[in-house]
Amino acid sequence: MVADPQYKYDIFLRYNRAQSRWSRQLAERLDREGIKVWFDRWMLVSQDNRSVELRRAIDECRTVALVLSNDFVADAWPSDQLYCGFPHAPDSQNQRLLPIIFEPCELPRPVQGLPAIDFSGSEEDPILFEFRVQQLIARFKPGFEAPTDLQRFRLQSQVSQQLATIGTSDIGTNDEVSGFRAFVRGIQQLIAQVIGDREISADEQTRQVAFLQFIQRLFQWNTADIQFEKGEELFERGDFAKAIAAYERALNIDSNVASAWSRRGDALVELGRYREAIDSYNGSLSINPYDEPVRMNLALILGQMGRHKAAVVNYDKVIESDPEQSTAWHNRGVRLMQLGRMNLALKSFETALEHSPERLDTWIARGYLLRSLERNRDALGCFTKALEIQPKNRQLWIAQGNTLMSMGRTRKALIAYNTALKLDPYSAEAWHNRGLLLLKLKRYRDAVTCFDRAYRFNPDSYRTWYARGYAFQQLGLQDEALVHFEESVRIDPDRFPARYAQASTLLDIGKYKAAAKRFDRLLEEQPEDATVLYQKAMSLRRLERWKEAIATSKQILTLNEHDPMGWFALGTIYSDAGDLEAALKSYAKVLECDPADAIALNNRAWVLCRLERYEEAEEFALQAAGINEEKAAFWHTLATIQAGLDKIEEAIASYSRVLELDPNFEAAQLAIDQLKSLQESEGAAEEPALEESSAAPVDDESEAELSPLPDLSQLKQAEAEPVPVESNPNNPQSSGQQ
Repeated sequence: MVADPQYKYDIFLRYNRAQSRWSRQLAERLDREGIKVWFDRWMLVSQDNRSVELRRAIDECRTVALVLSNDFVADAWPSDQLYCGFPHAPDSQNQRLLPIIFEPCELPRPVQGLPAIDFSGSEEDPILFEFRVQQLIARFKPGFEAPTDLQRFRLQSQVSQQLATIGTSDIGTNDEVSGFRAFVRGIQQLIAQVIGDREISADEQTRQVAFLQFIQRLFQWNTADIQFEKGEELFERGDFAKAIAAYERALNIDSNVASAWSRRGDALVELGRYREAIDSYNGSLSINPYDEPVRMNLALILGQMGRHKAAVVNYDKVIESDPEQSTAWHNRGVRLMQLGRMNLALKSFETALEHSPERLDTWIARGYLLRSLERNRDALGCFTKALEIQPKNRQLWIAQGNTLMSMGRTRKALIAYNTALKLDPYSAEAWHNRGLLLLKLKRYRDAVTCFDRAYRFNPDSYRTWYARGYAFQQLGLQDEALVHFEESVRIDPDRFPARYAQASTLLDIGKYKAAAKRFDRLLEEQPEDATVLYQKAMSLRRLERWKEAIATSKQILTLNEHDPMGWFALGTIYSDAGDLEAALKSYAKVLECDPADAIALNNRAWVLCRLERYEEAEEFALQAAGINEEKAAFWHTLATIQAGLDKIEEAIASYSRVLELDPNFEAAQLAIDQLKSLQESEGAAEEPALEESSAAPVDDESEAELSPLPDLSQLKQAEAEPVPVESNPNNPQSSGQQ
């Protein structure tokens, strides 16, 4: 911007009070560069008429800079202090406005479309502040060369700061750098003398300056190269901190050495300083944007830091220059998986396999991806192909077994797990997943043995403790199951299914108060979980806290008035509390939702039996027994009702069916003896006095079916399927970070 005698000042700073400290910092920095700044804290005194002085100042300033922030735009535009920039102002006035964006905000209409300088984030970032300031200075000084690449400017600033703080232990290398600087200053002084010597012709001046610049550059290259080689030696020795210092000395001599930037990044990766490594790799790519190995390293680190989108962008750039780079396609697929872009990830893996059909890691990654999409048949094909490439890979046999188990091909899944265990008998994952398969086959004792082996090799697996507890539960060993659920909770206290199983088992073994407390804790986390509400209601019912139990059941219906679980809970509670009519209505609601609910049919029949409405009761009891002929309790209810109807032979037959299904059902045997005694007693006038407890509704069974303890769907396979990892063959120094 050329000088204009019309204006006394270069820039007028208009800001909100909230940004006064930052605005002062900006004014001071511009002032140090010789830019004339009108800053109200410097120019106004208490006796001044503020409005008049501000108007005069605006007229005397070439540019009116607005420090835009949310605070600034929230205020009404003060026409007495800043008349230019108003909608009614002439275009020539608006052209003098310079938007300086302090933070992202909605721009006022007068400055929309005007070129702005974005200082967003500079309050906490001094390098960004300096970068933007230099861009602002260039607007007022035509010969001033402002930086254009923020990344490179940031790196150069960091290197300069680090070199300035090098300790006395590196005094020798500092002397080398100081000597280099003295030499360069000498060359520059000679160039200045040549240019200022009027006795030398212009052509001779040009020739001599070019020669001196060539010497300067040649010396610069050689000296930077020496420092770079020192860095390489130190890197090979594993002294990464000193290697970084050497690379930085090379860059301080010549910041255009791309290899120094990239190798500095490699050394920073070895030290785990990933953010600095990213900056260093970017510095290398700003010089040579087509360096594929460096860009691959950058993408790898970005992905590891969770910056998956940025990683994908860099892999895309590698692919642009080399479309057959299978590693880039593979790694791109991995990061797209992390972003949830499964279809795009699948295409990336397929392209990688087109260029490298025998690439093992891509076949595995593709298999895991297809499994996540529930395309198990295709996933199985991937794992089969991977096993052709590497048949002795234990992890692959486990993955194949998992896929076969998901497909219901249990025999082949068992073979796969057995093969994995032959390759590695100490694999906790293989033992665990083999145990899950045996649970599916209802081979509970064999499953217990597998889980025992699994936690012998991995005693801190909450999944294995949880699964073994389930197996014990299916064997009717509730106390052992509780011990395992408690251990699973101890290992991972936040695991909801294990805590639910623990509470449900306490309910089953009669520890109702403890169960109710644990269900309360679960509801603090998931207050709308209908299953937990149901179990809590059953605990309160066992404690005969009827009002609380009914209120808890109604909470289920508040969430969903058509939820049969809520109506079933009410039916069971009303029945126990003696409100039989209310129980009948509740069971009727269950049957409206599901007419084939055998437990609701059975329990409704029992309530009708208690009301001595035997004919109605028999109809529901027959339906229940017809739906599930293997339920001893259903036949017991039917037999009791038949006895009430004086159908002695039918009642005896039904009680006999109970004993066929459950030989330990003592109440059924007692009832048969009573009925046979009745037949033998001629002229007996009384009905057999059947014990009331013998015909209790099958509420315990109904609880188990309506709100099951942890089933197979809650039992997870062991961590045998890790997220596919990226490959980075280009950077052996960084391979350990994969």
